[in-house]
Amino acid sequence: MARGDSFWGVLGIPLDAEPGEEPLRVTFHDADGAEIGDATGACEIFEIERDIEHIILTPETAALRTEESKLREAERRAEQFAQSDPAPAWSGPFRPPGSTVTSQFGVRRSYDGGTVESFHSGVDYGGNEGDPVLAAAPGRVSWTGEMPLRGNSVIIDHGAGVMSGYHHLSGIAVADEDVVAAGDQIGTLGSTGVSTGPHLHWEISIHGVNVEPLDWTFKSFLTSGSFGPPAPTESAQE
Repeated sequence: MARGDSFWGVLGIPLDAEPGEEPLRVTFHDADGAEIGDATGACEIFEIERDIEHIILTPETAALRTEESKLREAERRAEQFAQSDPAPAWSGPFRPPGSTVTSQFGVRRSYDGGTVESFHSGVDYGGNEGDPVLAAAPGRVSWTGEMPLRGNSVIIDHGAGVMSGYHHLSGIAVADEDVVAAGDQIGTLGSTGVSTGPHLHWEISIHGVNVEPLDWTFKSFLTSGSFGPPAPTESAQE
């Protein structure tokens, strides 16, 4: 988004990105969507050693992890992240939606003794069935419903491509397009979808890329970057 003569934004690096220096390219558009230029930069990606969690599922829960359900989940997530409100709705760090972390972001996971096949895409908070689940930051409820793997879910659009997801809920207390403040109840803790017991799976995504949620509980990320658009030409101003 534009801030005076500069542009500000956040981006996420996927967990499976290869270590090393990666180029960045930002394309600038005017209010009508016409491209007016670009800027380039680079970022350094470092490899982090991750713990491995061995998850044992009941036969009923394991039966939910089919290739078809994974595909439907991916399609639903693409729908959820297709667009975002342009301006950030938050002004400071997010509030943690739980108190006891039971599984960290990024840990590698093996199911039922199989190979390590995935990374944990969020942070898990323990609790009791029916505990209130609260919004971590202000925003607009952009999606509610049931997902094949994540179960009953609420997605909040915080603007600028940043969204938070609340999953495995036993109940949903908001509707699409509701505007919520930090601390508003949006649902109740549960164990729907692929889950081994009552807990909240909390995610932060940036333009559909999942990032470390706990970083957002002590940083606002509302700082201007170094990218700036090129000086507009006469034709670009018309």
